Amino acid sequence: MNGKVLLLSGASRGVGECVARLAVERGAAGLALVGRDTKTGDKLASELTSLGTKTIFITGDLAGADEPKRIVKIVDETFGVVHGLLNSAAETSRGSVWNTTPEMFDTMMAVNVRAPFMLI
Repeated sequence: MNGKVLLLSGASRGVGECVARLAVERGAAGLALVGRDTKTGDKLASELTSLGTKTIFITGDLAGADEPKRIVKIVDETFGVVHGLLNSAAETSRGSVWNTTPEMFDTMMAVNVRAPFMLI
């Protein structure tokens, strides 16, 4: 990861946060973190920047059809290049075949399938 720029979705906590911290330890040049929790994400970005890796946080909800395009545009404008992508954002609404609504299903597909594809 030395000298590389990474885009990480679902990066304000959990696996995404752990990978971001590891990337800093491994010498990443830049990180673009994406998540829904602005307060947590901004705090993490500030901390990682203070450790020497330029880090931005982009608040976004990947259920939105236009979010991946908006996110990629910001990352391109900020860093000019992306060497790696981690898609760790996920929607895990629970339901059975009988009680899963079309809206729940659509949101899960948007976040878990469409957004990772569109971020590539």
